Amino acid sequence: MTFNAQKTVYMIFTNKIDKTKRYPAIIFNGNVIEKVSNHMHLGITLNETLSWDNHINQLIKRTTGPLVDCQLICNKHDRLESIQRKAIIACTAACACTSHNKLLKDVGLEPLMLRRKCFRLFNFCKIVHDQAPQYLVTLCPSVGSTTTYNLRNANNISTIKNKLKECSKSFFPKQWKTGTC
Repeated sequence: MTFNAQKTVYMIFTNKIDKTKRYPAIIFNGNVIEKVSNHMHLGITLNETLSWDNHINQLIKRTTGPLVDCQLICNKHDRLESIQRKAIIACTAACACTSHNKLLKDVGLEPLMLRRKCFRLFNFCKIVHDQAPQYLVTLCPSVGSTTTYNLRNANNISTIKNKLKECSKSFFPKQWKTGTC
């Protein structure tokens, strides 16, 4: 078995308040072993007092980072437009003062908001016309009225009343408001 001094550390577990106490250096095969106050072992972050604080903080950092990134991407359309604008300027070597619409026209793109709207409409039409997976088709309300009378709105999709404002921004309610395909 080989010994790697760069990967080997030691820690003294204690609850004593006096942490300024000096301990002699540990030497193994002529290498001085580094003393640490925190160490991750088998996925658990240990510290000198064996409290869970460092481990929990490490987990929070690891899990909230991607969530915050997703929130920035999902909630900040302007941020996405800004990132796209920088990428277009870098790819086309355009002047930074060029208008965003002209940049999009030059590269043959539409604004992200319009692309999202078209994508929603495309998927909604697939769901309405039974060209989507069945679990999505069953979520969509029926087209046509439930009455036997010949009405002007017979081919409209019935709307759902939302009690929460956030629910009205989700896929189906938002698409129902814009109309059928």
